Amino acid sequence: MEYYKAYTILMDCCCWIDIGVNFLTGFVVKKSASVELRPAKIARKYASSAYFICDVLSSIPKCALYYDYTMFIIDIVWVHGLIMFFNLLKIVRSVSLITCLDGTARYFRSTSKGALFLFYAIIISLGTIHWMACLQVAIPKLVRYHFSVEPQEEFVSWLYINEFKNASMSTRYVHSLFKSSAFILGIRLPFYNIMLIEDFVVAIVSYLIGKILIGTVWIMLAGAILRSRSMEIKLLQVINELDEYMRKKQMPLNLKAKISQYYDFKYNKLYFREDSVLNLLSKNIKTDINIHIYKSLINNVSLFSYLSPQEVNYVLGYLEPEIYLPNDIIILSGNPGEAMYFLSCGTVAVYTRSGKEICHLQDGSHFGEIALILKSGGYNATVRAIEPSQVYKLSRKHFEMTLRKNKKVLKRLITIAETRLNQSVEIEEQYKRQLFKEHYASRS
Repeated sequence: MEYYKAYTILMDCCCWIDIGVNFLTGFVVKKSASVELRPAKIARKYASSAYFICDVLSSIPKCALYYDYTMFIIDIVWVHGLIMFFNLLKIVRSVSLITCLDGTARYFRSTSKGALFLFYAIIISLGTIHWMACLQVAIPKLVRYHFSVEPQEEFVSWLYINEFKNASMSTRYVHSLFKSSAFILGIRLPFYNIMLIEDFVVAIVSYLIGKILIGTVWIMLAGAILRSRSMEIKLLQVINELDEYMRKKQMPLNLKAKISQYYDFKYNKLYFREDSVLNLLSKNIKTDINIHIYKSLINNVSLFSYLSPQEVNYVLGYLEPEIYLPNDIIILSGNPGEAMYFLSCGTVAVYTRSGKEICHLQDGSHFGEIALILKSGGYNATVRAIEPSQVYKLSRKHFEMTLRKNKKVLKRLITIAETRLNQSVEIEEQYKRQLFKEHYASRS
């Protein structure tokens, strides 16, 4: 009991110190987005709030005159009960605790919503169990002793039936905590006899609060899960709409598989509207995003090493992303050359006009530049995707505005174009000679 007295005195002192600190703590003015630090306004706001009344009433010292039960006079027993009742008002400050925890999480820039949710759920649950444990002891005593017309020092309560009257404060608290936990979870404990109507009321209230608490936690958990997977859920909705569309149009299975593969590659299980997101951003932020998105492309494409950062940003602003699935033709030999392409990811195969394979190109490669540089104006090769590939297209108009104006880049492109053209011509000549030999051998 002596330890409990010391603990009570310490907590009472802390509560009054907290009240004093609240008179010196500024507050945020939402309308002007400023912090009020003038002592007079701080004191006026705090003193006129419900928190001040609850803080003062719940901080009335229990140890002053009415702490020792041997000092009680029958006429003033209700005073100690009133102090005990006022102490229960500290539960109002639970809101301040959650606000403080939330502010602390923002200060340390905690980004793990799952961990924060788990932490808040544990704090709220423990707080609820603690307060209900306090009510297990306080309510019967208030009703039967402190606020009764005929106070009873001993009454038919679980505290006395189970011989907890002379037990230490810690023992009584542990049993109260265990009992309140059981009621909150809806578990019946036969060795805690319930005889008084007050005990029944506390049990019912504990049960209802427990169900509300459990339901709230489940709802918050479900909401957190849905928010964390909202992009996946949106994609599933789009896929379902797509399936209904393909079924309505009676598309063949191979076309359905191709469309599904396109969506899987494009969104990678997360659906978002990129245009809607980017339209809200400033030009400078869009430039920074482009640099980040095209970082691997900039590092892999050797042509960009000849450009200044400003020129690179200029080119990136004109690139158009496109996705091709296996066997899709990206450029067709003989067609007018309207653009060159940068391969971001995937593998493509290059073929001559006659269909002979020249080579495979992978991440960081580019193709189609021959048609933009040479006077022929048309593609001299066919490029077909071997696996799902993402390319970035630079149109002829934007090529003329950017890369052609850089002499180093243009010189490099001409060298590459001549090498590739000679390679294509050589392969074509070899193919023609082979055809001639096969034709000559068949006739002889």
